[in-house]
Parts: sequence; structure tokens; C-alpha cells
Amino acid sequence: ARDRRSEGWTMAPAAKTPRRGYSTDETEEIYNALMFLANEFEEDNAPLQAVRCYEALCLKDLTLLPVPEARARVRLASLLLQYTDNVHRAKQHLETCMLLLKNVHG
Repeated sequence: ARDRRSEGWTMAPAAKTPRRGYSTDETEEIYNALMFLANEFEEDNAPLQAVRCYEALCLKDLTLLPVPEARARVRLASLLLQYTDNVHRAKQHLETCMLLLKNVHG
């Protein structure tokens, strides 16, 4: 068996061991990139890809501030209601938004 790493191949990380502990800068870059992509997908009428971007922002390994996470969840819920019959899932995202924003003062 040849070692593909020496040929420039890289192996994908195991799905059961997600990376934890992103720095604040990394989290902000990930958020900005995924929000940009989601917006582009929405403008290009590709809602499934936009949903995937918003769902990636809602993962537990990415710790966002409450307002940015809520913003992503509202957009996600909106797309789910507009393009799917999954009202329950959209409602869950909106309820999570309410919990996230409950203690935000502004």
C-alpha cells in the first residue's frame, strides 16, 4: 500500500471527531464566509445550498455570539418555510432564536 500523504493527498478528518475550539478570529471568518455564500446562493435561486450554509453555522462546534447565530437561524427558518414543508424544524430554529436573544440588551 502506498502512502498517499507523500503524494500530496490528504485524508479527511474522521466524522466522529469534529474539531473543537475555534479561535475568535477563525469563528468570525467562518461566519462571514458562510453568510456570504448563503446570500449568494439565495440570490442565485439555490435554496438548498443556502440552507446547508446556514445549518453549518448552527452546529455545536462553532460558538457564535447570540445575534449572529440568531440572524443565521432566522434566515434558515425563512428558507425552510418558503421551500419545504418542514414547519417543525423552522419553528425549532425560531424558538432557539428567542432563547439566544432573551438576555441580549440593546
